[in-house]
Amino acid sequence: MNSFRLILATVLMASLIAFVPAAQANERASIISAANQFYASISPGQDAASMQAKMDGLLAPEAQIEVQDLGVTQTRSEFVESLDNWYDAISGGFVAHKIEEAASNNVTVLVCYNFGDNAMTTREILTVEAAMISKAVQTKIADDCTDF
Repeated sequence: MNSFRLILATVLMASLIAFVPAAQANERASIISAANQFYASISPGQDAASMQAKMDGLLAPEAQIEVQDLGVTQTRSEFVESLDNWYDAISGGFVAHKIEEAASNNVTVLVCYNFGDNAMTTREILTVEAAMISKAVQTKIADDCTDF
């Protein structure tokens, strides 16, 4: 009977060890998915109301959007409302992004905003909690998109 308990304990421990990396992989996939949805929701090819509806479903109620080079922090509702202006600005351009790192509940993204007649590259850190973005911090790193 003791050998049965030892085998059972070994199987249970192996299951727990396998579960932890799987849970971490699921969490990482969730934060990367939220980032991909965020950039898809602000990409051209859709009207402003669609952008707003998608973003409204992605941002946590207490979300803060910080644009460091402008010294601006917006609430969720302010950011969603500003997508009317964003729609006009990004028409004729594109948004491209590359995931740099995803760890814990943060994802770091390199982003190209091409407005047709000018462009810029930013590094953005998104904080994701319960599959919703609770914070976004944007830092401008270049006045072009040569890395894209």
